[in-house]
Amino acid sequence: MAGLLVKRGEHEAEDEQDRCLREAFTVLRRRLQPPFLWIPTSAADHRGLTQALVYGVLTEPPAPARSAHLTHLHATVTDGYALFSSTLLRLTLDAYPRLLPGAKSRLLAAAGELAGVGAAGADLLLISLLRWLEPGDRWLPDQLLRLLTRNHDYLLSQPRLLGAALLRFLRRRGAAELRFCAGLLRRHFPLCAAAAGRDLVRHLQDLAAAPEIAAVWRDLLRREETLPELYRRKTPPQLLLTAVSPDAEKKLRFLLTRVNAPSRARYLGWFARKHLPGHETAELVRFVCCCHHPPNEVLRSEVLPRWMLIGWLLMGCRRQHLAANAKLALFYDWLFFDDAVDGIMDVEPAVLLMVRSLDDYPGLTQSLMEFLILLVRHYDEDRRLGIRHAVANALRAVVRQGVVRSLDVLCGSAAISPALRAGFAALFCEENSN
Repeated sequence: MAGLLVKRGEHEAEDEQDRCLREAFTVLRRRLQPPFLWIPTSAADHRGLTQALVYGVLTEPPAPARSAHLTHLHATVTDGYALFSSTLLRLTLDAYPRLLPGAKSRLLAAAGELAGVGAAGADLLLISLLRWLEPGDRWLPDQLLRLLTRNHDYLLSQPRLLGAALLRFLRRRGAAELRFCAGLLRRHFPLCAAAAGRDLVRHLQDLAAAPEIAAVWRDLLRREETLPELYRRKTPPQLLLTAVSPDAEKKLRFLLTRVNAPSRARYLGWFARKHLPGHETAELVRFVCCCHHPPNEVLRSEVLPRWMLIGWLLMGCRRQHLAANAKLALFYDWLFFDDAVDGIMDVEPAVLLMVRSLDDYPGLTQSLMEFLILLVRHYDEDRRLGIRHAVANALRAVVRQGVVRSLDVLCGSAAISPALRAGFAALFCEENSN
């Protein structure tokens, strides 16, 4: 039965999850036939039966109506499908790209079945599948769109899944995905806003000219109280993860926890070759700011710091609109910073990048200062004072909590143009000193 689940190269070791699932199926195969009389009585038996059923569901062709193994699962489940869902989740996160085409199709069918019965963990399984969407891939997004459309009520009942689907499909910009999101936003805007948080505004603004989204954006702008309320809703970090593949997440966390100064260039090049073609720089920046908060021992070590990784990402942007999107992603939480909602670690990388780049890359520091000033003045002119106040709060917080000793290094540096220093000081430094 080897090779029925996970692809393996000629010189690659056997996948451990594939092996465990296959062995459980082999041991219990005779007990997996109707009328399903065997009921597990111990945790080990329950785990073994679940692993066997997962393998059977993903490898054996289903009957015309439903897989016999899914029928067996429904007949014997005692934990709300939690273990079955979590087993599929681990396999999806670790091995989805290497699953054989038949296994991928059956995985989507099983995910739909779990959503249909409201299984525990079905939302996390579907979110993990959203994370594997790649540029140019039409099969998986089409399958997920059909699945979520069929399970519309389940989608609306699961805020994590609703927010993840909206943010992921909006970033892909495909016509079918945008029509799906526009329909949800028109009919269920309060639910969508509560689920996705302030990053929903960032995505919609970027798509304001798209025919599918233009009417939704105009309607949002007409709701005077809706935008401020959305600004106050911080997007959960779990949703920002949706834009980063599980494999890219592992490599980013490796860079930010294990890679010291002598090896930085080599590992950054390794990451760029593997993941930059398939990921937007803006979403990688959001991940680094909001999803990876290293402990103090890492902050005090020689490990690649977050601000340096973000600087490398920004300097690699060759298109102006991509660079602007990445800078907005970097400063986005600054525009609405509230001590009661936002954490210092979300805004720390931007100020450290401006300060630490001053000696070697003053042009980068200047471009970030200028961009922040323009954001305060023009991002939402009707709410400019509130945004200025929020940015000043963020600056006070980074000084108060010791991220930087003072902002004088920016407001008084000879490496920064006098006009820019004056503009920055007028907007922020004077208020920060009060």
